[in-house]
Amino acid sequence: EIVLIQLGLYSLERVGLEHQLKQQLIQFVEKHRNRTGFTAKDYLGFDARVKFILRDDETRYSKVTEAMNTTFTASKLGVDLGSNLEQVLDHILYMRPYKDLTDMDDYTDWVDQITMVFNFVHVCSNFGELSLKPEFMPEEYAFLRRLINLETAMRKKDVHIMGELLHCLRIFGAKPEDDTIRRGCGWLMQAQNVEDGSWPTRGGDEDDYTRYHASMCATMGLYQPVFRGYGPGSKSLKDMLVSWLKAPPPSLGSSTIVEEAYTSIRVEPGKGDGAISDRAAARLNGLLAWRRALDADSLDEFAEAQKRKKEKEGPLASSRTSATGYQRISKTKLTGSQLRAACIQLGDMADPSAEFGSWLESQPRGPDSNPAIAGVTVDLFKLFRNVGAKGGARNMPSTDSEKGDWAKVAHVIRLPTAKDAGVNTPKLLRELYKRTLEPLETSFIAHMADKQKAARMEAKKARPVAPPAFQGIAGKDESGLADTDEEDEAAWAPPEEETAAMEVDVDDLL
Repeated sequence: EIVLIQLGLYSLERVGLEHQLKQQLIQFVEKHRNRTGFTAKDYLGFDARVKFILRDDETRYSKVTEAMNTTFTASKLGVDLGSNLEQVLDHILYMRPYKDLTDMDDYTDWVDQITMVFNFVHVCSNFGELSLKPEFMPEEYAFLRRLINLETAMRKKDVHIMGELLHCLRIFGAKPEDDTIRRGCGWLMQAQNVEDGSWPTRGGDEDDYTRYHASMCATMGLYQPVFRGYGPGSKSLKDMLVSWLKAPPPSLGSSTIVEEAYTSIRVEPGKGDGAISDRAAARLNGLLAWRRALDADSLDEFAEAQKRKKEKEGPLASSRTSATGYQRISKTKLTGSQLRAACIQLGDMADPSAEFGSWLESQPRGPDSNPAIAGVTVDLFKLFRNVGAKGGARNMPSTDSEKGDWAKVAHVIRLPTAKDAGVNTPKLLRELYKRTLEPLETSFIAHMADKQKAARMEAKKARPVAPPAFQGIAGKDESGLADTDEEDEAAWAPPEEETAAMEVDVDDLL
């Protein structure tokens, strides 16, 4: 029951839903491990920490497959079952080398073996979310590439094996024009039932799950996945696979581990907003790395581009790279994006000029009220908005030519050109901004953030409290009780004649 609940919660989180049962599950497992002695053997069927425990077990392949999936979902939910995924995968080492059907006792054993390999690929790629480089899993890739596997699936008319085989090869980088992919997809299309679009099941089983699984596997094999990055999906998995390799590990550039952007930088007690900003910057940089990886035609091309970029930046680039392998976003770029957002927010206000003027007057070290260049008064509001839209002075090149950014800003705020004024207008404007307005950028960002927060609070106060019947999980605290009192319930009580109309049967609703 625990394993099924865990699988259900993981499935919900995959589609963006969170359930309060998650914390109860974590607490239950922790409690019973300490009090009643529930161990990994109770959840997995064996203690994965004991090596070679499955060496002579006839069901070792299926046991490792189930334990793999169970510990994978446990790791994603933060549940400690007593054995982790890496300890389960360690048992695969002494199940190598993988055997062909001709070297095994029967077809069922061969199916269990290749299914274990499929699942090994799945957990390392987050079930097809990440692409894998074959060099990380050479034994598994070589086994799946054996032509006899494709021919066996065809001869046995096994849609389940064919679909998962093609899917795993695609995860390893096989293209649609690959001969195995072409032959497998052609066979799957011919095997589809014309009447209802389903696919035949292994052994002719007609139960609902087997029919669903056959069609699921066939669909997985037919479509080309859209990857979000490159695996393995966690640092611990990568370290384990590297330790198995006989050759040096392949380089994956800055997209080595997708999840590290979300797990390696944590907010420490007492660090405050600075630590939160660092974590946000690391996560954003991780997403940008995914984007760059997706734009590349291949993993090798992406890694080569990263290498060229590093060589171009020189030795100082390493100081901008975190321990996780991601390039840190500089505070200049982070502040620039915040300043741009604040200027956009200012422009959305009813009277942006008046709002800016009021804020400027409140600054203890504000600029002169009427600064001028070449006899023309500078409109500070327009100057700040135009420079802020570019991310601030530090994100603008310090060039004073007539075609530079500062010359363009001078033109927008209607200052004379250097030729007409007889002075270097862009340079004077840049120096004026850096001397007067640039020191106030951080204060302006904080001011607009406070304005946004105050607006949200006002909107929240004006919003009516939802009735208890419609609050759901979001309206409950950790105890599971609604956070409204009796007065709220009374205030929302509908007229008696409307009560019957509001009653909804839960089963009908679902």
